[in-house]
Amino acid sequence: MTESIYRGFAQADLEREYNPAANIANVGELHARRRARAAAAQANLSRALDVPYGGSGGQTLDIFFAGRGDAPIQIFFHGGSWKGQDKANYSFIAEPLGAQGIISVNVNYDLCPNVTIDQLIEQCRRAIAWVWANARIMGGDPNRISVCGHSAGAHIACRMLETDWSQYGRTPDDVVKGAMLVSGLYDLEPIRLTATNTDVRLTLDDVVRESPMNRPLRRRAPVFITCGADDNSEFRRQSKDFAAALAGRSYGAQYEEAPGHNHFSILEALADPDHMLGRKMVAIALGA
Repeated sequence: MTESIYRGFAQADLEREYNPAANIANVGELHARRRARAAAAQANLSRALDVPYGGSGGQTLDIFFAGRGDAPIQIFFHGGSWKGQDKANYSFIAEPLGAQGIISVNVNYDLCPNVTIDQLIEQCRRAIAWVWANARIMGGDPNRISVCGHSAGAHIACRMLETDWSQYGRTPDDVVKGAMLVSGLYDLEPIRLTATNTDVRLTLDDVVRESPMNRPLRRRAPVFITCGADDNSEFRRQSKDFAAALAGRSYGAQYEEAPGHNHFSILEALADPDHMLGRKMVAIALGA
C-alpha cells in the first residue's frame, strides 16, 4: 500500500497535483503563445521596461502607461513556483487594462533559491511602496492601486493584503484597494512536501508564517478568487477553501471558476476584455 503524505495523496500523486505543467498536453503551445503575445504587447504599448525599485538585479518592474493623468494602477505578480518565470512573459495582461485607462505595473522579484519566500515577499512589498510613491510621476492615482497575481503570484498578491504598511515610509495602510487572485496557493504545507521545496526551502515554521490560510488580512478590500475549471484538483480546492475562509471572516471574498480553462490558459481569459475574468480584472482596478 502506498503511503499517504498529504490529504490522501501519495508522493507521486502530490507531485503531479502541484506541477500543473505535467498535466497539460499542450503546455508548450500555451507558453509559446503567451510569450508571443507578451512580445507584441511590449512592442505596441507605451511602456517603461526594467525600472529598478530595489537594489538587486531581480527587483525591477515594467510600467505600461494609460495615456492620461490620475489613472488607476494595477500591480501584477507573475507565477513560477517562486523560483522561475519573468514579468516579460506577462506583458499582455496590460492590454485590456490600458484600453480602459488603467496603468499596468508588472513586477519582477529575486527568485528562490537565491532568496527565501520571506525575502521575496519583502521585495514585493517594497515594489508596492515604490509604485505608491511614484504614482503621480507615471500618470497614476496613488489612491487607486489594486493587485493581481497568478499561481505563486496570487500567493504574493494576497500577502500584500496582510501588510503593516506603517513600516514602509508614508505608504498608507489602505494602499491596496482590491485584489484578483488567479489559480493561487494559500496553504504552503504541500509545497514543503514536494520537489519544489528543494529551491523554496520551506520549514514548518515558514509554512505557518507564509500561508495566507493561517493569517488575517489587515483590511477588508474586495477580493476575487478564481481558477480554471480544468485546473488541478488541489489548486481548485485551495482556491475554494481560501475563498470560504475569507467569507467566513467577513472579508467579502468572491469565488468563481473559469469553465474550459486550465492553469495556464486562464491567463488568456484574464487578458480577454470580453471574458468574465477580463471584465472582473478591469472592474477591480477601477474600483467598480
